[in-house]
Amino acid sequence: MDSISISKARDFTRPQDYDAFSVVRLYNAHLRALGGRHAWVRLSCNGKILFRRVRGAGGGTGLPSVGIEIDYDSRQELGIDNARGADGFHPCSVTVSRAGFLGSIQAHWAHPNIEYRAPYRLAMQSVALGLLGAILGAVSFLT
Repeated sequence: MDSISISKARDFTRPQDYDAFSVVRLYNAHLRALGGRHAWVRLSCNGKILFRRVRGAGGGTGLPSVGIEIDYDSRQELGIDNARGADGFHPCSVTVSRAGFLGSIQAHWAHPNIEYRAPYRLAMQSVALGLLGAILGAVSFLT
C-alpha cells in the first residue's frame, strides 16, 4: 500500500475549505497514489488515526510535496500542536495512506458531522437487518 510521509502542516489557505467536513489538501502529484481526488485517506500521527477525504492543493498555494493543509480540529486530534515555524508550517510526522474499503466504512461510521453520520448508520443497520431477515427466511424455507 502506498503511503506518503508528511513533515509540514498548515491551516487551509482557502476559506471555503472550512465549510467542508473531513477534507485535507495535499500536493497534487500525491493524489493518484492515494486513489484520486475525493478518495478517503488514513492519516496517522502520534498513534492517532483519522480518516479524511483528499483534495489537491492546486498551483500557486506554495504547498511543498511534504506538506498538508488541514483544519484546526483535525490538527489537534492528531496532536500537531507545535508552534508554527518561520515558513508558516507546523512541524509534524504524519503518514497518509489509502483508507481502503473497511477504512471508508469506518470513516463514514465515525464522521464528525452528525447530519452525515446518523443516516449512514441507519442505512447500514437496515442493510444488516435485511440480510438477517433474508437468511432467516431462507433457513425456514429449507427446513
